[in-house]
Amino acid sequence: MKTTTLLCLTGALLFSTSCISNHHFAERGDGPPDWRQLEAARAALPADEDPEDLVDLTWMPGVALQIERYAPSEPTMLGGNTLTDAEGYGPLVMFGSHDTWSFDEHGELYEQRDRDHALWGLWESDTTRVKVPTGWRVDSNPKLLFGLLRWPSSVYVTE
Repeated sequence: MKTTTLLCLTGALLFSTSCISNHHFAERGDGPPDWRQLEAARAALPADEDPEDLVDLTWMPGVALQIERYAPSEPTMLGGNTLTDAEGYGPLVMFGSHDTWSFDEHGELYEQRDRDHALWGLWESDTTRVKVPTGWRVDSNPKLLFGLLRWPSSVYVTE
């Protein structure tokens, strides 16, 4: 490939990058997000913005996608809010992760789900932590070869 063609292609790719944001999510580290901080950020949104959702999206077609969204939980979940952090890299999201934290109306974390995949699902890992009266139930389900090989497990972790 000629240098000018490569430069034009790179410039077109960078030009097509999309960013949509009404909140900049801070780096959390490994712990759960700060529910009070997210609620304060939602309350501080201007009146003309949708007060239901905090969104931070960055997308480079075919290269990278990252979205963080704090919004009311789905109707099938308990009332409250859910924070979603999804990212994907490589052509057609070859590698990616999708993490969600679900909070009840009082800000208590009651479910956390971590999903990772590589090579479009050749390897996948799905871990769900659900709050139970004695602590947490941790369901893990690693998969290989598009789900043909699985090693599911459930463990209870007391507080």
